[in-house]
Amino acid sequence: METHLCLTLRPISIEDCAAIYAHISSQSTYFSNMYRWPSPYQEHDAQEFVERALKEMEAERGWHWAIIVEELCGVISLYDIVGDGTAQLGYWVAKGHSGKGIASEALRQVLKMREVRRKIRAISTRVLEDNIASIKVLEKYGFIVNKNKSRSVVVAGKPKNELLYVLYLDR
Repeated sequence: METHLCLTLRPISIEDCAAIYAHISSQSTYFSNMYRWPSPYQEHDAQEFVERALKEMEAERGWHWAIIVEELCGVISLYDIVGDGTAQLGYWVAKGHSGKGIASEALRQVLKMREVRRKIRAISTRVLEDNIASIKVLEKYGFIVNKNKSRSVVVAGKPKNELLYVLYLDR
């Protein structure tokens, strides 16, 4: 029996900058080993991310949601939405909240949204091959790896392999 967390997704807002900055900057080693983000992560990085997200939402080229479990504990986004119905997926959950099914539940909610189902036909995302937790979340919801599209990237000064996962949505 699958249970769902008491989790809310709401559109990201400028008021989220402080919480995003606090989570990422206080866990810079964790995040810099998982994502290709600026390190050290600074307040202006959070501000730029939120401002870019708001512009994308206004232009209908992206959706960005704050993941709320009592407080903001992550972000999930569909971005780079183009006319052919493709989008990129990105998400993160603060380390103190990871391993609790939060990313999985947030992705489940996004994939059930009527607007997403209506506009998007394919979602792709890149994940480091050593990020087993994210790979499990993606595979749980039907994302498949395209091994021909893997690439080498540098994360925290170390070469890592990054995999491309794709989900094709039934309309």
